Amino acid sequence: MTYDRRIRENRFFAYIRDDETGEYVGDVNYQYNRDNDRYECGVLIDAKYRGKGYGKAAIKLLCETAKENGVKELYDEFEADRGHVLKLFESCGFVVCEEKKWKKFDSMVNGVTVVKKL
Repeated sequence: MTYDRRIRENRFFAYIRDDETGEYVGDVNYQYNRDNDRYECGVLIDAKYRGKGYGKAAIKLLCETAKENGVKELYDEFEADRGHVLKLFESCGFVVCEEKKWKKFDSMVNGVTVVKKL
């Protein structure tokens, strides 16, 4: 999919690269979710690069890019027991707006939805 098409379809995807080493360490994205009429986002940092500040920098840049592209709010959902992820999103200005349960594989899990106004 081309970059122009992603923008037309309200999607964004970018790789995260370390400026000093040139290594790719993860990716970030957002896309319009028609089911709930808002933009969801995500960040994925390769395991060996976690805890080194890449996620925070990437989320901040993702929020800036989304705002520049006219997005007014971003959200993400994840399991509540992933406290390090919640801490990361909160450090970037996201707040918990909902706690809920959903089915994952064969069991129910507790989850949270975080949101940030841009």
